[in-house]
Amino acid sequence: MKSNIIKRWEIGDCFIAKINSTKYSDYNDKFLIVIVSGYYQFKNNDERSIYPTAYLKISDKEVKTQQDIEDAEFIIYDQIPWSWRYLPYSGLISVEELKKERDKTKLYPDEYFFLKEYQVKIFPCRISNSILKSYEYLYYPNFKRPNDEFFHWQDGLKNYFQGILMSTPWCLDIIIQRYRRYNLRRWSFYQLPLEEMVEHKESLTPIYAKYYESFIENYDEDSDLIKK
Repeated sequence: MKSNIIKRWEIGDCFIAKINSTKYSDYNDKFLIVIVSGYYQFKNNDERSIYPTAYLKISDKEVKTQQDIEDAEFIIYDQIPWSWRYLPYSGLISVEELKKERDKTKLYPDEYFFLKEYQVKIFPCRISNSILKSYEYLYYPNFKRPNDEFFHWQDGLKNYFQGILMSTPWCLDIIIQRYRRYNLRRWSFYQLPLEEMVEHKESLTPIYAKYYESFIENYDEDSDLIKK
């Protein structure tokens, strides 16, 4: 995909497709929604480094209207521990100054003290272009971001996003895996005692040390569960 094609993507562009996953075929009756939410510039003054960012949603029914988009569920694409809330840190300002800026923003961790990230940046490539051309299209300019969304703010800028290539089928597999891991709480940490997670919210090192063998021996790659 050429850089000038990316610039045509407008905030509010919404792409919809029926899910076709090879790994998670039981999700193939659902629909993926990609909502263009903004732009991310990897390097200052370099137009080639401008990527669109997007929210992802999943719907149990066919999406035909803006209300259908509203009703769909946001996909949590990543989560970070509470103790990582001040990262990334560039070294341009002190940790104390960074904490002062961060503490001005209200954060909404879940009860396990994980912070939720929703937006992704879409890496430019010919496959992304051809795949999105095959999706249904709706203009959806009045989207609202999730109230509990976490931002990596630094120097007044959002400077970190997970990235995806809109290719198939493995891209859909990854998106659904993230949905299962975080939305459906199949992530291993959600199988651990809540009181221990809360106790060690400022550092998960003791949790890693205590349950390391269990993570290694009982890890289920498909469902991200610690087997009972």
